[in-house]
Amino acid sequence: MTFPSVSGIRGRARTRLIAAALLGAGVLGLAAVRASRPVQRGATVGALGPFRVGDEVRNRARVTVRLDLGRGAPPQQLELEGAWRTTVTEVDGGLARVACQLEGLQARATEGGGEPAPEAGVELARELGRRFFVSQRANGEVFDVWLPRGMKPAMANILLTLVGEAQLVRPAQARMAWIVEERDINGAYMAAYQETAPGRFHKQKARYLDVATAVPSATAPAQPQLRIDRSDIDLVADTHDRLVELRADDAMTVTFSGLSFNVSLRFSLAEPVALSNSVAVGDFARVKAELEPHPMAQLGLDPVAEAARQDRALLAGASGDTLVKELRALPSDAPRGRAASDLLARWEALLRLEPTTADRARGLVLSEPALQGKLMVDALSSAGTDQAQSALAAIAADPGARTTLRLSATQYLGLQRSPAPAAVSGLRALLDDHNRELAQSAVLALGACARSLRATAPDRARELVGELHRRLAGVRSAEARQDLVVALGNAGDPSSLPILRGLIESESPRQTETDHGGNPRLVAVEALRFIEDPAVDPLLGSLLERASDASGRFAAITAIRFRNIGPFAAQLAEIARRDRVEPLRYAAIDLLGSHCGDLPALRPVLEDVARSDPEPRNRALAARYLARG
Repeated sequence: MTFPSVSGIRGRARTRLIAAALLGAGVLGLAAVRASRPVQRGATVGALGPFRVGDEVRNRARVTVRLDLGRGAPPQQLELEGAWRTTVTEVDGGLARVACQLEGLQARATEGGGEPAPEAGVELARELGRRFFVSQRANGEVFDVWLPRGMKPAMANILLTLVGEAQLVRPAQARMAWIVEERDINGAYMAAYQETAPGRFHKQKARYLDVATAVPSATAPAQPQLRIDRSDIDLVADTHDRLVELRADDAMTVTFSGLSFNVSLRFSLAEPVALSNSVAVGDFARVKAELEPHPMAQLGLDPVAEAARQDRALLAGASGDTLVKELRALPSDAPRGRAASDLLARWEALLRLEPTTADRARGLVLSEPALQGKLMVDALSSAGTDQAQSALAAIAADPGARTTLRLSATQYLGLQRSPAPAAVSGLRALLDDHNRELAQSAVLALGACARSLRATAPDRARELVGELHRRLAGVRSAEARQDLVVALGNAGDPSSLPILRGLIESESPRQTETDHGGNPRLVAVEALRFIEDPAVDPLLGSLLERASDASGRFAAITAIRFRNIGPFAAQLAEIARRDRVEPLRYAAIDLLGSHCGDLPALRPVLEDVARSDPEPRNRALAARYLARG
């Protein structure tokens, strides 16, 4: 799973990709029928159950995965649209090998209801559009998945999620309703089926029997707790029992190591076209050396062992010397492309497997051209080891390094999931740097570090927040004061609420444009975004009610983007429909639209706006959200 980036740090945002899991809800009172062994019904040469070598089905595919990490974190959403092609290439040993590919893929990744990052969509489309293979038993059950070697876990999990969802598992004996044991990326679960018409089935995931654990180990984390919130799956099979259409709407809640988050999935396969593709026959055997098997068991994997396995596969025996040669072979003026992306992933793997390599990477940042230096800074940041964070801190502090790379290193220190002491010390040392941009980045990143540390190292987090409070009390510069308020917003500590409330209430509202232009009161309103205190929602709600304070209401909407919008839905709907200030209507429409998938009651609001808003851009925005379904 990905986690929030540093809110408030403006500049070169890294691509954030969503690694999704999914589940559904509902149970039928039927007798259970286990289908864990192959069931061969009328198998012939070149056929196994519904799988016939050379058969191909193409569908129009649409996928929406949404991850809500809860209060204080912006929702993340992934949207995919393209063609889904499946081709049976072999039948061997009681398994059918099915080649799968998302073709002509268009991808969008958004966070917090914001605009999608084009570079993220390009990378997602490129990686998820690679061909892979699924092994299925005669009853339709997925046995394992073979993905291209070195595929990042985030990408692998998305494909495994889709494969697990597109299962039509038949019972040993034909019947109108049955329950079978299936397995998806999260583990084994009971699935209830009902045949509603010839070749049409309704499926509900009932409950999980266990959480997937493929690598038993003393270092494996505590088992996640999974709750099925919603499951609504319709499947259509043709006269040969092949799955040709799918419509799935699933949601689950995962509680893991004190973190609770919600994942929802909508996945459809429509407009089927059945073809014959004899050219693909035998492809699995031909390309097997370029693939690696993935069990349908990812959520409960030992993270240390699995990460090491993935990294070793990605490196394929390459040494640091090999990667340095490849780094120097990259054209200095070339845009970041596939070769650079692949090399970045391999450097990340090496830095995780051999943490002391971080010192060598730091030296390359200083000695190599700008493109190569930035790639090494990115690799150190993504590796995330204590040694890599120390190297980033040293780069940020080094006056001999390029200023752009020092800024990137500083910002990336704030993005670390587990900030090391060296990272925090490095940021503190830059708080009073003569370079204004470096000092600003350091204070914002320090606030983000405090928030990251709150769950695992509360004493360290409190110390950092206390330092920010003391600095704010003694600062005179208006710019420095604003930076500290934004940093408190990044930290999101409840102890900052009295300070922020004081700033909000001590200054008179100004009727200005929606861009707050450095107004400390409005910056303080936005800084409420991550604070988990029961007094925050009423405060933001009261700000939305102040009709004469357009800037204050805009700042409140900005803060609400990172919170549960439920308490504000009625107020936002009123703003979207009737507010006189057009940018406010646009902001409210955008926020409501980003939650329309999980709050269907918002659709009438968007429909009203799409029909009657006087501004074309507002009508178009509402229509875009409605079209997503």
